[in-house]
Amino acid sequence: MVRVRKSVIIARPLVEVFDFVADPRREPLWRTAVTSMAHEGGSASGVGARYRMTGSYEGRSGDAVLTCTEYVRNERVSYSGGEGPVAAGFTYQVRSDGASTVVAMVVKADIKGPAAAFSGMAEKMLDKMADADLHKLKRILEKA
Repeated sequence: MVRVRKSVIIARPLVEVFDFVADPRREPLWRTAVTSMAHEGGSASGVGARYRMTGSYEGRSGDAVLTCTEYVRNERVSYSGGEGPVAAGFTYQVRSDGASTVVAMVVKADIKGPAAAFSGMAEKMLDKMADADLHKLKRILEKA
């Protein structure tokens, strides 16, 4: 199991930050590898909401259906999905830090079969991407 946890402090109110990160349709704005995200079923937000994510990394692209597995307003939201050799999930957690908000991003990937040999490389890649994504989120939200 690959697990990456990164965080960033954003100079914006918690409610505003949570509303932004809890809406998967906004992910293409700040997540490097996410090229599109479309609501596919269930409610628009909350546990059971389903989204089809299209992603691209180093010339390869693919789709995955993500399902919201946890939703605690103004605290955290989690999604899981993926089929085949890689099942992944991610959680965004927010907490107040004075007038700012701390956003933590936890990414987990269960890599099976022959692809498991590349778990170490995948962890490094996810670590780098999560860090870049959170800093891009910070730039976007602090300009708003």
